[in-house]
Amino acid sequence: MSFVNDDLIQGFIDDSREHLGNIEAQLMEIEESGQDFDQELVNSVFRAAHSIKGGAGMLGLENVKELAHKLENVLHMVRTKEMAPTQNVVSVLLAGFDKLALLLDHVGDPGAPDIEAEVASLVGLVQAGLPEEEVKVQEAVRQVHTPGQATFQVDELTLTQIEKAKETLYIVEFDLIHDIHRRKKTPLHVIKLLSGVGRIIDSRLDITAVGTLGGDYTNRLPLYVLFSSGAFSGALSSLLGLEDERVTEVDLAKARELGQTAPGGLVLPTLVLPDSTPAAAVAGQTSTTLASTAPACATQEFGELTLRLEEGRAVLDLAPSMCRPNLPGFKAALLEGMRQRDTVVLDWSRVEDADVGFLEMFFSAWRTFAAEGKRLRALAELPDSIQAMADTFGFTGNLLQKQV
Repeated sequence: MSFVNDDLIQGFIDDSREHLGNIEAQLMEIEESGQDFDQELVNSVFRAAHSIKGGAGMLGLENVKELAHKLENVLHMVRTKEMAPTQNVVSVLLAGFDKLALLLDHVGDPGAPDIEAEVASLVGLVQAGLPEEEVKVQEAVRQVHTPGQATFQVDELTLTQIEKAKETLYIVEFDLIHDIHRRKKTPLHVIKLLSGVGRIIDSRLDITAVGTLGGDYTNRLPLYVLFSSGAFSGALSSLLGLEDERVTEVDLAKARELGQTAPGGLVLPTLVLPDSTPAAAVAGQTSTTLASTAPACATQEFGELTLRLEEGRAVLDLAPSMCRPNLPGFKAALLEGMRQRDTVVLDWSRVEDADVGFLEMFFSAWRTFAAEGKRLRALAELPDSIQAMADTFGFTGNLLQKQV
């Protein structure tokens, strides 16, 4: 598949703006009604904040996610009548939604508006609505472990809200390759589906599950979604088309017991690794003698890919299409480059098309090189074609760290 622009990002922005379209009028109507507000109207505003939070989290838009989450917390207290929709409360909510709309106008802009003031006001409302002895408890962060190596961090306030709503906290496991990509869907399809039957708390991609380029290559990329719902696990697995074992209930008592002492989340690889160091300098940094069994400047072909063995490094020229037909050659070239040199540099300047299998193999290569004490680098910044595809499948923000 080919991507010429960030259609997914734009689709998220368009959907979010649609959610925000009537927010001001809805909040004003809620304020006028006081404690006799229309429950469905509050639920509608809550769902708007929740949907934006879920999509922003998947796309790595952390400031949008954080602000939407804080709006969601206040709205939850309003809809459960723990907080009255007073003029002050509605004014703070309106300011938060206004800033959210402004953030959507600056997605991808390093000079995006600051959210500190709005977040502080929303947190202040929540704290004012809690007994004094509960304020610090609600700020505590709990650890929730997935069946893999990914770890969620959840604040106590969220866990308390789940309990008060008599909901169950689940971890839902999707396979990004087989459940999403090969069904011609994106992670945002998952977000929209789950949002209709419960509340998405967070999502994590466990890239360690791909294995290494050696014998444990798995051809799977688990996407874990932390999700609360009043539905039974069997009903959820049926709705989502998943095996029952991929919808697991979280033991809240255990999460609270672990507190902040459990291991942290994943350390994720960098997909952009510019290599501006001259080859001779790279060779000088190598802790062992170069493992070269081929002369400098030798060339090997792997289908449409070319491996050039230079002094101190191997340079792998990727094909214009890095989709499934070229992936066996990609794997073979990576292994040969690693065998011949301590540093392999990817030249992806020709890449025009890629699929999620390329990302899976990249992450597998990253783990393999790290385990062997070798280095995987890149000759230039990530091409727009790969970045757009990566955005589509959720490899942005904390899921895709750039070093330019």
